[in-house]
Order: sequence, then C-alpha cells, then structure tokens
Amino acid sequence: MALGHNGGYLDLAAQISHQLPTTRGGDFYGTMFDDSRNETANRNVQRGLGIPKSTLETISENMSVPLADSGFNFYSTSTFSHRRANVPETYRANTASDEWINPDLYPAGNQPYIAMDQLDFETDNGIKARKFGFAWDAYVTYARDKQNYRTTNSENVSIPGSTQTSFYDGASVATELTAGLRGSRSFRPDWAPRPINLRFGGEYRHDTFQMVEGEMASWSGMGATDHPGNVPMAATYQNRDVYEGNVNLDFYVTKQWEWTLGGRVGSYNNIATVETGSVGTRYNFNKRWAIRANVNTGYRPPTLGAMNYFYSAPYPGYTVDQIPAGSQIAKYLGAGSMKGEYSRSYSIGFDSTPVDDFHVTGNLYYIAINGRMGSTKTYSVDQNDSVLLEMLKNANLESATSLSYYANLYNTQTFGGDLSADYTLHTKNLGQFRFAMGINFSDNEIRSAKSDLVNEYTKMMVLHSAPKNREQISVNWTRGKWSFMAQELRYGSIVYMASPTGAGSVPFQQNPGFITNLEVDYKIFPRWTVGIGANNVGNKHPTRVPSSIANTQQGLAKYASYSPYGFSGGMYYVKTSLDF
Repeated sequence: MALGHNGGYLDLAAQISHQLPTTRGGDFYGTMFDDSRNETANRNVQRGLGIPKSTLETISENMSVPLADSGFNFYSTSTFSHRRANVPETYRANTASDEWINPDLYPAGNQPYIAMDQLDFETDNGIKARKFGFAWDAYVTYARDKQNYRTTNSENVSIPGSTQTSFYDGASVATELTAGLRGSRSFRPDWAPRPINLRFGGEYRHDTFQMVEGEMASWSGMGATDHPGNVPMAATYQNRDVYEGNVNLDFYVTKQWEWTLGGRVGSYNNIATVETGSVGTRYNFNKRWAIRANVNTGYRPPTLGAMNYFYSAPYPGYTVDQIPAGSQIAKYLGAGSMKGEYSRSYSIGFDSTPVDDFHVTGNLYYIAINGRMGSTKTYSVDQNDSVLLEMLKNANLESATSLSYYANLYNTQTFGGDLSADYTLHTKNLGQFRFAMGINFSDNEIRSAKSDLVNEYTKMMVLHSAPKNREQISVNWTRGKWSFMAQELRYGSIVYMASPTGAGSVPFQQNPGFITNLEVDYKIFPRWTVGIGANNVGNKHPTRVPSSIANTQQGLAKYASYSPYGFSGGMYYVKTSLDF
C-alpha cells in the first residue's frame, strides 16, 4: 500500500508452512521384548531418519517513507516467525538390557521426541540520504532467536515411581544488535578514464548467547530418555562487542582495465583485532570477452554458541555429551582457547558472450583455511580416572560415556572450479528456449591436523562427506500461456561413515546420483497461474548401506544420514498462485 504522496510504501506479508514427517529408516533390528512377543512384534517402529513434522508461521513488513522534502528517506524491514518441530530420537525397546526405559510406563517400548518451539525476530531500520556529494545510510538492526526444547513421550528412570512423560529441557537464546554508517560516492577526475567508486563504513555490533537450564527432572540422574535437558553447568550468558571499519575502491587504469581494492579491520573484545583485505582486477578485451582475478584474506571468529554449546545424545549402550569448549571438563581433556579461522583465497576466471544470447563463465580457485573449527574426536570416559569422574558427577553428567567439544582442528586447502553456459533461442512459432549447463568440482585436503584431537571419523567429514563434482543441464521453454522446465543433476560419489568406532567406522562409498526435476505451468488468466511438477521425479535414494553398518544402529540406518540430495526420495506437487 502507498504511504503518503511522495513514493512511500508499505508491504505486508504472511506465510504458513506445514510439513508432515517422513520415515526413511529401516525396521528395528535388535531384541524388542524379552519374551515370546519378540517373535511376532511389528518392527516398523523407528522414526529417527526422515524429515520431522514442523509448522512455520511468518509475518513481515517492508516500508520506505520519504521525510518531506528534506532529502532523507526512512526505511524498515522486519520479520517475526514461530516454528514448532517434533524430532524423533532413538527408539527404546522394552528389554532388560535397555536401562533407559521404564517397562511399566511403556510396555511396548517407546519413541521419544524432541519438541522445539522457535521464536525468531529481526528488524532492520535506517535513514538514507544524499548529502555533501555522498550517499549515506545510517542503520540500526536487532535480531533475537530463542529455541525452547522439550523431551516428550519420555521418562526419567532415575526418579522412582515417576510417571512424568514430558520434560522442559531448557533453551538457547542468541541476539545481535548492530549500529553503523555507510557512505559511497562516484566521482571522475580529469585523468580517470572512467568514474571512481568509493565505499566505506563503520559498525558496532553486540552479540549475546545464552543457554537456559532445564527443569531438574530433565537432567537429574540419567535424565529424560532420549534427550536429557541442559544441566546447571551448561547454563551460561555470554556477550561480545565488535567494532569494524571497511573501505572499498573501484577504479579503471584504462577504459578496459578495472581494479578493486578493499580492506576491513575488526576488533573483537574477547578475541583479537584482525585485518583482512582483497585485491581484484578485470580486463575487458571487448564487450564479449573479459578475464578477471582476485586475491582475498578472511577471518571468521568462533561464535559464542560454538564456544559455549552443550548437548547430550544418548544411544543404546553409550552416551555422547558435547560439552562447552570453555568448561573445566573440556580444559581437563586438553582444550585450549578457541581462535578464529583465517583464510586466504585466489581465483581466476573469464566471462564471455561469443555470440548474442550465448553466455559462458568459468572460474578456478584455491582456498586455504587455518584453524578450521569442528567437533573433536569422542573421548571415552575412563572409569579409573577419579578426577574426571568427580568432575562429571559435580556437573550432573554421570551417565556420559563419551565426551567431545569444539576446537580448532585443521589447516585445510581446497582446489576447485566451475564452468557454466547458457543460450537463449528465440523462435517465431515455437516460443523461447533457454538451454543451460554447469559443472562444479572441488577437492578438500588437510594440510595439517591436531592429531590428539581428531580421528579418522572427523577427517572423513571434512574430506569426503560432500561430492567432489556436480553437473547439471536444463532447458526452460515458454510460449504464450505455457512454460516448461526440465533439469538433470548429477552428484558425484561420497564416503559415509556411521560412527567413529566399531562396525560403523568402516568407510562406505555412495554411488553417484542422477536427479531429474520437471515442472509445467499454465496461465489461466494473466494473474492466475497453475502448475504441476516434481523434484527427483525418479524417486532416487542414496545407496543402501550394508547390514553390517545398519545393525550398529539397530537397523535404523537404511540410508546414509547425509547425502547431497537427501534421502527422502521424490517430491511431487501441484501449485497455484494469484497476484492481485
């Protein structure tokens, strides 16, 4: 809607999305009952592999209002959303060997769930103006995300006689307040072949992260099955102040040869002051051919969440606790102070339009990252280590059998490249066709690693959990009221490792996958469109894992838990849209 008579406007939007769950796990492999019921029991009981049930509601506003004739313009963009998700955890059979289940409360076994309520708010407000020959943007943004957790369809077998089945596990809260000023100007001295563009800015940011303790029944003793709540040790409130300044210059030394120079300084009150920069150049031989190159350095600080995160994950026979990197337990295991990731990258490429309506681009790049962050190997709790056992007892983590934490683990390097091309064909009677293709490849390598913090499992995640190559071809056709899209994707192979130890630690290679996407649309009226389509029309799933791996998870791991195209198979849809 219009605001005033000087070009002001207000856009309002609302959206509701509801996702029903999918189940892609296998039948339960282990013993379900200690009596004759085990022979005839329905084993289709596991729900831990699939898309969880979720509902998302979002409202948003976007507005811009000129402030009379002052030359100032106020703008605002805000979103608020609520998401509810129910995530299945490890199924618990009614057997004497599973100490996490109360057979009187769940005589047929139980499937615990984590219920998450997420409240997310973000607002970006500012004033833009043109003064003193510059374009200015003074802005203030604020964002807050809170996630509340509950464990449902559960119990705490450590509390005698308890019939409680739902537990408040605590919450995590992150906020960010930013205030800054940006300026830009384009000017052309007599000696410059083309205009010079200057951009600069300064910013202050205040980040916070909070972990909220769960109710006592959620973490006392063994805690709620299958996800204990946040113990008192995990409760924390952390904050960080960041001051940044940046400048960027874009200029031509000849009418064909362009250069860009950029620099940024960031000061983190609890980490370091870091300088990064970039140099780029592009040479346009003519309007159809150009080459370019870039050199960049970068820095990514550890988030407050990575430094203070806690999570407990029980499995049949063992429990892995992700403990805060700054906790006394982590320091006892050898954790040091977390640092940021430093990177440097180099790229070369070309852009070309050999003939009208035909575009080709290509790039080669190299990226090196020092101090790459990740989760350490799992440390088995030594039952003879009285000091560690006492620390776990004081932290209410007596049920933990393995521990890990976030740390700077690797120095890595990545080689890669991509090539893409598209051609638009205009015909007189058959409509318009747009043909496109793309090829991407990359190879990760570990230059060095902290051998005392990593194992083969963590290395595998870095090196082989994503395909090294991806290819795609597509065609889009439009004619009158009709349009059609067909796309064929190919993902290279990956390596799957189910767990750090045991049979699940044997690497398993997933074969390359071909995925076909199709869509047909028809405009009933100029503003009313209907369509039908499919993502992964062939219902392609990842390679089935061998039984030796599936059995380590009681048969749940029918497919690998990660894949470049997921494990849910095909999605088929109809859609309609009405613009008014």
